Amino acid sequence: MADNLEQIANDLNTASLNLQELRGKYEGALDVLNAKNAEIIEALDSKKEEALQEVKGVKDTATTEITNLQDTVLSNIDESKNASITELTNKKTEALAKIEEAKTEQGEKK
Repeated sequence: MADNLEQIANDLNTASLNLQELRGKYEGALDVLNAKNAEIIEALDSKKEEALQEVKGVKDTATTEITNLQDTVLSNIDESKNASITELTNKKTEALAKIEEAKTEQGEKK
């Protein structure tokens, strides 16, 4: 019986040592996984920041281009408006002159 108890004690000690060794391996593997996870998160954050900067640059460029196009369109509209006003004014003046000429001719015929 003493031999059986001694064998059981030895088996328990061996099992305990094996469990401690296994726990050490588990903790080592966990540390490696945590380190890799941190690296991946850092890389993703870096890529995310780069992408956001690129999007911001594209947005700023597009905004500038839109503003420039808007200014050009508004300028073209103003030019067209002014040209139309000038043309209408000239036609009005010409029409009034013809009316006055016609009145003068009518007055001379009487």
